[in-house]
Amino acid sequence: MVSYLPEEWQDDIKMSGLMSVMKDRAVNKVDYDRKLRFWTDTIYASCVGEKNAVFDLLVLKRRFRRKDKIPASLNIVLERMKEIGDIMTLAEWRDRHSGWLGWGISKTKATTETFDIILEHLTDTGDLTVGTTKTGEKVLKFKDHGSADPLKFTEADSSVVDIRKAMTKLDREIQQLEQKVKKYDEQCRACLRSGDKGRAQNFLRQRKRAEKDVADKDVQYQKLLTILHQISAAKNNKDVLKAYQSGAAAFKATLARQGLSPDKVHETMDDVANSIDEYKEIEEAISSPFISSSAVSDTELEQELDELISESKKDESIQLPNAPTNRFGLFDREVTPEEDQLEKRLARLRQAV
Repeated sequence: MVSYLPEEWQDDIKMSGLMSVMKDRAVNKVDYDRKLRFWTDTIYASCVGEKNAVFDLLVLKRRFRRKDKIPASLNIVLERMKEIGDIMTLAEWRDRHSGWLGWGISKTKATTETFDIILEHLTDTGDLTVGTTKTGEKVLKFKDHGSADPLKFTEADSSVVDIRKAMTKLDREIQQLEQKVKKYDEQCRACLRSGDKGRAQNFLRQRKRAEKDVADKDVQYQKLLTILHQISAAKNNKDVLKAYQSGAAAFKATLARQGLSPDKVHETMDDVANSIDEYKEIEEAISSPFISSSAVSDTELEQELDELISESKKDESIQLPNAPTNRFGLFDREVTPEEDQLEKRLARLRQAV
């Protein structure tokens, strides 16, 4: 079983019905649509699998032969596909694209036809264009899907083709010269071994000349390679610039959708600054001490305090009278036993306190 055949191909019961004759759609719409869809998809898959877009009824019968059975309704399927434009005859295709066959690749008929069909399809879809170099050579240019520019073959493209051809030619010539260098070196060594210095000198001279040619052509190759790199870098720079422009536009559009603009941002920041200033004023008002109109000022309190301190110092400086010599502050005389007893009782009371 080939890879492009569907899974149903292994089911005998399903395939028995699909291989049978398609009834008219008016008789059985479901059966007609099911078989048409199955064989249309299978024909398409077979063309991709076989890598050949050209076929006929006989080719399809060979492709879809299952055991001893052949699909009975392929002719009906092909007619329907032609009606809706999925396929066309080669004659119709040639009428539409007669200019392509003149320079198609020279292989088998089917391969050439398929090649031309594919090229024309790619041209119709805008994925391919054909250009002509200054030397009259036709060149295929495929679209770079990373670029949104329309596909064109420009003078720059023609120059790139010419540069690549020159590089290919130089590379081939360098390889040939390197072979000559190797050959002259071997011949020179052989002559030296045989003692023929004259011929050895001649081969050595030819080897050096060939080495110089290799160096010169390598310099030319490197210059052309540098030009190609510069062309590629210019294209990349252009793509990067476009990407920057697209990104800037997208960013601006996003800002606009979000309602952001420099004026609005400045206005908002001013509002924020004003709100912060107001908050600071409120905070200062709250943190300030509450002063009653009837309260005494700090200056008055300090003044009164100083006065009290001065008075206190004056009291400390007053000279007190000497303590009496007797216990009751009386004149010096003898103390009677009763008075002495009274004084002792007073002393005990003081100690108790």
